[in-house]
Amino acid sequence: MSELRGVSGPAAGAAVSGLTAAEVAQRVAAGQTNATARPEGRSTWDIVRGNIFTWFNLILGVLFVAMLLLGSWKDALFGWIIFINAGIGIVQEMRAKVALDRLSLLTAPAAKVIRDGTEQQIPVDQVVLDEGDGGRLGRPGGGRWRDARVAQSGAG
Repeated sequence: MSELRGVSGPAAGAAVSGLTAAEVAQRVAAGQTNATARPEGRSTWDIVRGNIFTWFNLILGVLFVAMLLLGSWKDALFGWIIFINAGIGIVQEMRAKVALDRLSLLTAPAAKVIRDGTEQQIPVDQVVLDEGDGGRLGRPGGGRWRDARVAQSGAG
């Protein structure tokens, strides 16, 4: 089962020993990894800006300035609502961001590869070019993935 029919390239007839540590290091140095930029969500500045510059705060701010210009500072005490509203929104979004960042670490996908003759489970972004599962495709519950070129398919 070490030979794959209809597959050409480095994966065709691949031995079950997988890549060596030196081959992996060479591919990492050449930038041939599976690392992709993952969206991090909103930055801290985006959260602060989004909670301060709202239509609600603009209306309250204009009314607050109008009350101060008219000399009625007792009626302008509602201006604190601007700061309270922005503060609550910022705190809630920052807590949600931290929770989502922690969850993304827990649900990071992993891949099983064979390196130096042993099967290892590594994060998907550490998979390198030409690395597969040693020709053992279709394990129950696992996906089938490989860097190879399909030369012929049975699908019509």
